[in-house]
Amino acid sequence: MQAFIAQHRCLSPYYRQIPDEFVAYLQTNMGNDNQPPFLLELVHFEWIEMVLAITEAEPVAAFKSSEPKDWLDACPVFTPVMQLLHYAYPVQRINLDYQPSEPPEQTTLILGFRDANDAVQFIGLNSATARLVELLHHTDNTLRVAIQQIAIELQHPEPSALYAFGLEMLADLRQQGIILCARII
Repeated sequence: MQAFIAQHRCLSPYYRQIPDEFVAYLQTNMGNDNQPPFLLELVHFEWIEMVLAITEAEPVAAFKSSEPKDWLDACPVFTPVMQLLHYAYPVQRINLDYQPSEPPEQTTLILGFRDANDAVQFIGLNSATARLVELLHHTDNTLRVAIQQIAIELQHPEPSALYAFGLEMLADLRQQGIILCARII
């Protein structure tokens, strides 16, 4: 932090953009071997919480709730403020008592979002759910199409066997307020 203040010339006069510049500074100036190996990811995780909190978007309450007859043939509508995050370290668990020196074998996948009360939330995802979110967010993919794509990627012999998984994940995301409604194509 001291090096950032002493050495970095901010390109923006806006207070809100100083954290953005700090993250960019760390990304280009992380050469100190005395720093924890997870530092850059931890700083990014903390920064993204601020980004999610201040991003301007239509209020969640403005979205009309709709229940399609078949969620497999619907396009889920996600909360307008969300970010899928991939980290080598479990940044959401790092604290004074837990500071790993090596990343675990499995990547940490987190979905950050702003809920109906405008509170920032984070949930951990497994790789299959994260891939489902990737395939559905900002696309016109139906749940059926997204699951068929996952089946191709997994070389699963029977895509329809994965429909129950997709519907279960979708129900969980709806219950947590990440999926607000559906569009029928």
